[in-house]
Amino acid sequence: MIASELKTYLSPSGSEEAAYRKLKRWMLKDQSFRDLIYQQSILKLDLATPDILDGIRRSARRGRVDAARFALELTGRHVKEESQVTQVNVVLNNIARPQ
Repeated sequence: MIASELKTYLSPSGSEEAAYRKLKRWMLKDQSFRDLIYQQSILKLDLATPDILDGIRRSARRGRVDAARFALELTGRHVKEESQVTQVNVVLNNIARPQ
């Protein structure tokens, strides 16, 4: 779809196939092109964050326990059991050392 829209800019002959091949080559071989696409994707995701959080809120209100737990974790009101850190002290007093 992108190749067909940009064929006049990407291909001297205006060929959609040539534009597609050029885009494909850039995606496979050009790190800066991939970085640019990644940055744009992150920007889109960041701008969609309010909608994403609103969807989580709606799911939690409908009774989805996983969404409710995730929403509470995001707000710091719930801590997963796996991520709790417990300090353990091992005290060895008056134990003879082997010779």
